Amino acid sequence: MEPELPSDSEDSRILQAARELCHQLNLENLSPEKVSWQDQYSTQGRWSKDKRGNPIGRYVTPHFPLFFQRTLVLRPVMQGRLASEEWKPLLVSSLIFYGQLRSQVTRRSALVFAPMLVLVAALVPGLLIRNSIFNDPVVFTLTALVIATAVGGVYSSLLLSRKFMLLADRKASEQFGSQAFLKVLQKIQSLEQSDEQEDKMSAWAWTEYGDAPSIEKRIRNLQDFS
Repeated sequence: MEPELPSDSEDSRILQAARELCHQLNLENLSPEKVSWQDQYSTQGRWSKDKRGNPIGRYVTPHFPLFFQRTLVLRPVMQGRLASEEWKPLLVSSLIFYGQLRSQVTRRSALVFAPMLVLVAALVPGLLIRNSIFNDPVVFTLTALVIATAVGGVYSSLLLSRKFMLLADRKASEQFGSQAFLKVLQKIQSLEQSDEQEDKMSAWAWTEYGDAPSIEKRIRNLQDFS
């Protein structure tokens, strides 16, 4: 039995929409129990919270809702800015990504990091056994390669994540229509620009971590698709 909806009208409407979409997409495992408005999130429990108990970690992307541990995490800057119907295309895209596509991102990211693991396997003996083969220049070179492949792997993983999020947008647009989805994204873009024009300090409220494509790329992606 699902928990009762919160009394707050906006939260209840968004939560109800998310649950209905989870049912339609057969993604009941992602059906949220609550809505949480927060700037950042972390998977490290109490070790990644400030003195007030607020999460410290990755920024939640304002225009890409996060389904995390049966919680629908939304950015506070978006609170009261969209109608419940306008949230639906965003929610569907996120559900498609987290419920259907993220496993592919995980598998492909593992392949991206495979070269680094091979280099680490070669480096460990070099650190333990110093001889004519594993001398200082060789160990230094292997260490540099491990660092380079690790950085490259992280960046490639981010690109993969963005690529599949854009694919999720296209799949979502097939259900809601690309024009309706575009209208919502363009409204969010306009809100961000308006906030920054009114108050330069408000730009921090739209800060993104970088694992999701920018609002501009999401708009261009749907424009190219329509």
